[in-house]
Amino acid sequence: MDVLEMFALLAELNVAIAGFAGIVSAFRFRDESNIKRGQVAALTVIVQLSLVVALFSGLPLLLSAFGVSGNSLWLMCSIVAVPVGSGLIYTNRQNFRRSLQDRKARLIHIFVQSISFIAVLANVLNAVNILFHSEPGPYLLAGIVMSGIAGWMFIRLLLNPLWKLVRENEARE
Repeated sequence: MDVLEMFALLAELNVAIAGFAGIVSAFRFRDESNIKRGQVAALTVIVQLSLVVALFSGLPLLLSAFGVSGNSLWLMCSIVAVPVGSGLIYTNRQNFRRSLQDRKARLIHIFVQSISFIAVLANVLNAVNILFHSEPGPYLLAGIVMSGIAGWMFIRLLLNPLWKLVRENEARE
């Protein structure tokens, strides 16, 4: 599989994640009047990350259609990825700031932010030719990391309410 084909596949995967998250959240929050900041922030992460990855998976395809190839292609992609990734890290921090009351939520947030920072740092290193030399790996890493975070948050969106109900039912028995 060619690296550009991987980005096409990554785009398709992330559109699916965003779509399914929208469907699940539409049914999950339909009857709730007491929606919490953490729930909305988590949904925001899923939709933002998956749609940004889908959009930015098309960047190397678009640039290659205009004749950009080789090291120049991946240099340009990494240069674009750094401010966008940094912006997402900042936005996620702002969205979750007031909902990080318990230790588990803070640890999850720190873990997600740290992995995101590593992906952004890899693209910085790729752009300045340190450790990486204008290659597709760091850009692909960022896409896969953000897809993984979106997928993991989607799993939490889907399964956490179910496990909460199971624990409540078990406590009543």
